[in-house]
Amino acid sequence: MHVETCRISKTFLRAIVLAAYVGCITYVAGAGCAKVNPRPDFEQVSELVRTSGGGDLPPNAVYAGEDALKAETDALLAEGLTSETCARLCVRRNPRVRAALARVGAVRADVVQASLLSNPGLSLSSRFPDGGGLTNLEVAIAQNLSDLWLIPVRRRAAEGELEREILATAREVSETVTSARAAYFEAVAADEAVVLAREHRELTARLVEIAEARRDAGVGSEIDVNIVRAEGMRAEVTAREAEREAFEARRRLCVLLGVATEPRAIVLTEALPEAPDASLDPETLVERSVSGRLDVRAAEALVRKAAARVTEARRSVFSEVEVGVAMERADRPPGGDKNILFNTLHESAHAGELVGPELYNPTDDGQDVILGPTLSFALPIFDQNQARIARAEFELIEARLLLEALKLDVAQQTRSACVAASTAWGVSVFYRDELLPLAQTNLELSREAYRIGKVSVLSMVEAQRAVVAARREHLNVRGASARAVSELEKAVGLPITRILAPERSGVDEAESP
Repeated sequence: MHVETCRISKTFLRAIVLAAYVGCITYVAGAGCAKVNPRPDFEQVSELVRTSGGGDLPPNAVYAGEDALKAETDALLAEGLTSETCARLCVRRNPRVRAALARVGAVRADVVQASLLSNPGLSLSSRFPDGGGLTNLEVAIAQNLSDLWLIPVRRRAAEGELEREILATAREVSETVTSARAAYFEAVAADEAVVLAREHRELTARLVEIAEARRDAGVGSEIDVNIVRAEGMRAEVTAREAEREAFEARRRLCVLLGVATEPRAIVLTEALPEAPDASLDPETLVERSVSGRLDVRAAEALVRKAAARVTEARRSVFSEVEVGVAMERADRPPGGDKNILFNTLHESAHAGELVGPELYNPTDDGQDVILGPTLSFALPIFDQNQARIARAEFELIEARLLLEALKLDVAQQTRSACVAASTAWGVSVFYRDELLPLAQTNLELSREAYRIGKVSVLSMVEAQRAVVAARREHLNVRGASARAVSELEKAVGLPITRILAPERSGVDEAESP
């Protein structure tokens, strides 16, 4: 009896140890591969942002501590902001930029998850006989084999989504930085509008003094004085409105920079840029934007992801195929089929003394433990995955059509941005070289003529209004020119330096990863 019990226990123990060993090896192998390291993805986003004109994005921006950010922000603000330091501050401080990087890390985790084998299944079953004796015991461990043909396509789809997210994030960050630069120049233009309004107010005050002097000398009238005073009041209202608009422009800039500083405390040290003396070739820029813009490349990655999803759906017809090992130990009643009284008498007579019966015979041929392989799979009779396959195919068609639509939009957007930029640059040069000098000359002539009494005060006021209007319109055109540069950069997906130097862009693009 003791020998048989030991034999059963050892066999059972070996089966349990084997199952535990296989499970541990699978777990350790899976756990060892499940490392999420988004650092290379962050570096790729940073490089794409740099080549598309979005500034230097630190790959570790998502992990930056608040104390370090505050110290760097204070240092940049203390120096005064230019458009470039504004871009640098935007990629470091703007929470939406850092949140976009965090999305890339989350998608990298999806890629790692898609590469993992599913966990093996372990089942235990115990049945107790009502007459006592050994318990019926079943142990089985199984692994899903469908991972062998599903993991490659799942990983390919996840990598396609990661590629799309990297490109989309780089595009989003670049557009945010470009918008921050545009907001910077809008704030600069608003500040210049305040200066212009204050100058107009001061000039009007001088006109009031001249009108009062002429009235006191008997060559002017009170009506002339009141006309000039009314113009001064309008100049005061214009100055106050300009100050309010300047505050709003600075507030929008602070939001894009991600700083909580009082908007009026920010020092802007760079003036509005002059219109560049350059011509644009719309069709060349269309070709470059359609082939290289980040959102177009992201849409192409989405097509590749959708194609991988179609393959995955087709292979998922057999998605539940499990192989494993099962062990069963049969139950046994306490005495089996032995006659206890007969065995007692027989053994006592043979031994010449009273002895107990032999309940378990080591020479029995009965099989107590069964060990063997298992195979189970779902029969694709009612559900052959037709619906998921059809859905994946329609999503692939949708992705291809959306890519085609995006390319059409990009082409027309680029042409529109080229026309807008060329027009804004030409109008700005026209105001600077022709309209403003003419208005200023008319004002000087009107002032001199008014002093000697050749013209009325209305003529001088109208000349003053014409100069102020021309300067304000020129300022608006310069602001529109700066905005046109930003829109052109967004449309083409490149910084203005590379847009205006197409002969070098081919080399730059070839060197870009």
